Amino acid sequence: MLVCNYDPRDPPRTDSGVNGLPGLGFVLQQKPNVRQQHQPDPQPAFILLLFQYAVLQSGNEEKLMALLTPLNVNCHASDGRKSTPLHLAAGYNRVRIVQLLLQHGADVHAKDKGGLVPLHNACSYGHYEVTELLLKHGACVNAMDLWQFTPLHEAASKNRVEVCSLLLSHGADPTLVNCHGKSAVDMAPTPELKERLTYEFKGHSLLQAAREADMAKVKKTLALEIINFKHPQTHETALHCAVASPHPKRKQVTELLLRKGANVNEKNKELTEMFCVLMSGQAERSVCRELMNAVDTLGQTALHRAALAGHLQTCRLLLSYGADPAVVSLQGFTAAQMGNEAVQQILNENIPVRNSDVDYRLLEAAKAGDLDTVKQLCSAQNVNCRDLEGRHSTPLHFAAGYNRVAVVEYLLHHGADVHAKDKGGLVPLHNACSYGHYEVAELLHGADPTKKNRDGNTPLDMVKEGDTDIQDLLRGDAALLDAAKKGCLARVQKLCSPENINCRDTQGRNSTPLHLAAEYLLEHGADVNAQDKGGLIPLHNAASYGAYPEYLITYQIMKPESTAQPPAAAEQKS
Repeated sequence: MLVCNYDPRDPPRTDSGVNGLPGLGFVLQQKPNVRQQHQPDPQPAFILLLFQYAVLQSGNEEKLMALLTPLNVNCHASDGRKSTPLHLAAGYNRVRIVQLLLQHGADVHAKDKGGLVPLHNACSYGHYEVTELLLKHGACVNAMDLWQFTPLHEAASKNRVEVCSLLLSHGADPTLVNCHGKSAVDMAPTPELKERLTYEFKGHSLLQAAREADMAKVKKTLALEIINFKHPQTHETALHCAVASPHPKRKQVTELLLRKGANVNEKNKELTEMFCVLMSGQAERSVCRELMNAVDTLGQTALHRAALAGHLQTCRLLLSYGADPAVVSLQGFTAAQMGNEAVQQILNENIPVRNSDVDYRLLEAAKAGDLDTVKQLCSAQNVNCRDLEGRHSTPLHFAAGYNRVAVVEYLLHHGADVHAKDKGGLVPLHNACSYGHYEVAELLHGADPTKKNRDGNTPLDMVKEGDTDIQDLLRGDAALLDAAKKGCLARVQKLCSPENINCRDTQGRNSTPLHLAAEYLLEHGADVNAQDKGGLIPLHNAASYGAYPEYLITYQIMKPESTAQPPAAAEQKS
């Protein structure tokens, strides 16, 4: 049997042979019948020699492929690295041969003696097209060899920048470490590549979280520098992924991305986000409306452009998805004013009934935090006016949601209703708590923290995890009692006030914070017989100040041999 002693990642050579592999001249001397269409099962080593011939000369792949059968397409060399034909073709960047091998059932997961798969070979030499082919055919992007090197380790260590980017877009993890404890980022030879690997990994993590509409993951990965990160191949942003997601939380994720500054005009294969929404048929109307009315640098919406071009069907489609024909561009034109007579007729029929101009301006001023305008427009008649075109929010809803503290204070002073509900059953306190606005939540005195919205959520339910300040604020006395019970001095100091210092645990033993604090200290080993320099023990002080000594007594602090002075003496000394 012929022996194939060959390293598929060594540079290709010609007739002189490679690492002990006979050269092309030797192969031709064997006179293989390249025209034979159904050779039963050529020896693996001989097949690999023919591959060496085809790989080096790249001209007889069709004749060579005629020799392949399902039994030998994945044959391994009997010596050397024990490579398969796919290892060889991938290492030598023979794109056409790789295609043919994959069509004939070549195994993308086949490993050579060192545990390398064909993807390792392609990435090591920066063969972009071959890498792309292997990934499309299911190659494991994070496959490891015997030394825990991934394809990304190979590409990064050799500065194959574009291949690194391709691998990351298919889920490669640059934080995986090899047997030396080195990640792909560690092995990158330049600071620029290290930075790019880290940046693109964060970006792709955000895209995946948006595709899954996983709110927790989106919040965890979201950062200002990647909010508009584009997939290098598809040009998708997180906003594209969110609006097209089939998962139920897509609306919340989309709204979060918009609040954080996601660009609605980023293009994906020549389509903007708003058109992706239309085509997906999955986004809620409220999301569609917000995207639909996004403006360009001229202040024009998609409806302006459709009207200007005279596209009647496009205008109808945009209107059906919530496009607002009353939006005015920076030049002062509505969409109707930019269209022909037929367009004007369609658009003028669809102009909605707006709030009065004063109410509309008041709502916008409350949203923007423009206190001077709010003072100018606010009156007893319109302080609780509604956003009739939206969620029926009041000025207080907007001010609370956008953290406009001064406006909230002014509106409350002038009779704003803290119990007013919008269409979703949200009161202003829901808005403040949902976005973590502590000062606003504190100002909304009198608001009921147990009010439920349409989905059955109270303001406390909508507080973000870890936002303990707002949680404590909404829990009121219960928060102080809990802090005292747990011995958390900082929280007690923050929550304690003359109004709640003697509050009661109505759900338990009717204890006060003092009871619970004493109980905490005793349970954690406080010495109840410890004397101060005047000889007083804690019970003396409790009796002297009229506090409740039952906890101290229960713990049997008085000993027969105690030399402690009686309470009368304590009173005199105090």
